[in-house]
Amino acid sequence: MGDKNYNYEDLFELSPDLFCIVSFDGFFKKVNSSVVNLLGYDTAELYARPVNSFVHPDDVKQTTEARASLTKGKFIKNFENKYLTKNGDTVWLSWTAKACPENKIIFAVAKDITEKKRIDLQVNDHITELTTANEKYKNLSYTTAHDLRPPIDNLISIINLIQTDIEANTKVNKLFKLLEQAVLKLKSSINSYIEDLKHTNLTQVEIESIDFKDCWTETLFSIRNMIESSKAVVKTNFEKAPSVNFNTDYLQSIFLNMVSNAVKYAQPNTKPEIFIYSFKEGETTKLVFEDKGLGMDMKSVKDKLFGLHQTFHKNNDSKGIGLYLVHTHVTSLGGSINVESKPNKGSKFTISFSNKLEVSA
Repeated sequence: MGDKNYNYEDLFELSPDLFCIVSFDGFFKKVNSSVVNLLGYDTAELYARPVNSFVHPDDVKQTTEARASLTKGKFIKNFENKYLTKNGDTVWLSWTAKACPENKIIFAVAKDITEKKRIDLQVNDHITELTTANEKYKNLSYTTAHDLRPPIDNLISIINLIQTDIEANTKVNKLFKLLEQAVLKLKSSINSYIEDLKHTNLTQVEIESIDFKDCWTETLFSIRNMIESSKAVVKTNFEKAPSVNFNTDYLQSIFLNMVSNAVKYAQPNTKPEIFIYSFKEGETTKLVFEDKGLGMDMKSVKDKLFGLHQTFHKNNDSKGIGLYLVHTHVTSLGGSINVESKPNKGSKFTISFSNKLEVSA
């Protein structure tokens, strides 16, 4: 029933999303104006060259593999890759696609997610800058307060020595008593300040009750392409401790960096296996990231593991920031991290969250 005069070509052409029909041999057979407008090529140019010639060189291999899986009947959703426009710009696309084997064609729809990727990158950069600045500020404050104690102690000793020589002079002795009280008060304030620095995060962050599963699902959207292209197997289980009081941005960053590292440092020529689970130990919530990757010699890395720009494997993508961020996020809010690792045996990171964090009003 219904109006038989509908022109479904209009839906194809007017959609803001990128609509494509691709042949099994890897050529565009039909594209809508959104594809033309985004990539900057006219239809003749798009139809004349293989699709892979428009794909960013870094993503050609995984795009070819994805297309091959489609020809075998697999349905693809949220597959991300990069394309190069005619003027050389890089754009990010998120694809949903399904093949029609009898006609040897693939129907595909993509959304332009370039802006989202740009924002995600900026957020990560800002988090890195803020945590670095916060750590430097905290260290400077702690060092300054710590280094003031010895000269204050020396000043107190000098005052005591001078007092023994001027006890007969009541007026001068009274003045030195006042000076002594002032210095002791300063020492007490410095000691109190140091204790506050030990237990207080200098950057105020919002604390929320966060569902681990929801947080992982949200994070997965940003790294789905990496997981799929590496064929990583990620198994999660949050039933024993479904939630935690923490900061959402920090927790997403922890998931992102821990899983990215596990994929990056997987055993060569193997599918990365990653296990993420939570549990309770007394009143403390714990989150574990376990993998079967390259691992580390803990005697060698020692206290350098969470240092900024510290790397322990030869990898061009390694910047030594991920574990630094994870450690900073956890410890700045009163938590701790325990690491178990052996070369070629994998690693196990156990994060213990502070049980004293209360949800922000």
